[in-house]
Amino acid sequence: MNESKTDSATGAAVGAAVTGKRQDRKAYSPDEAAAAYGLGRSFIYEQIASGQLIAQKAGTRTLIKASILEIWFDNLPRSYRSKRSA
Repeated sequence: MNESKTDSATGAAVGAAVTGKRQDRKAYSPDEAAAAYGLGRSFIYEQIASGQLIAQKAGTRTLIKASILEIWFDNLPRSYRSKRSA
């Protein structure tokens, strides 16, 4: 049984990556988002500061909606291998 299937409506894949099990969480801290995608927390905060990733404040907590996180990740630049001529 594969519990890390992507369900972009609930962000379940992000929850699975963070905790190792499927969850229906609606928002993640920048640290949890970084861990879920294998990125550094400073990169996530840079993306927030530049407006590329939308975060919200709840008191002192910074939160990123799971749906926004999925859209942001899907819109990151693609990496293509260039074919070098010999």
